Amino acid sequence: MRMLLHCSRPKRGWIKLNTDGAVSATSLFSSIRGVFRNSDGNWFYGFSMAFGKDPVFKVEARVVLEGLLMAWEKVLDR
Repeated sequence: MRMLLHCSRPKRGWIKLNTDGAVSATSLFSSIRGVFRNSDGNWFYGFSMAFGKDPVFKVEARVVLEGLLMAWEKVLDR
């Protein structure tokens, strides 16, 4: 199956975090990723991590947590 994803740009002067979490149905892995971009589409920071297989809710909660931690440490410190 093929999916096209579209992420809308934030308003001028804002930075947006786009995230995704996934759990494999066939392997023992789950993963998360996120990227911070501004209204011009410029990339500020990003992250990608792989874990052991976890429930979907735990994976989705982890991507939110990691995004917030990176926002506090890197992006909002500007």
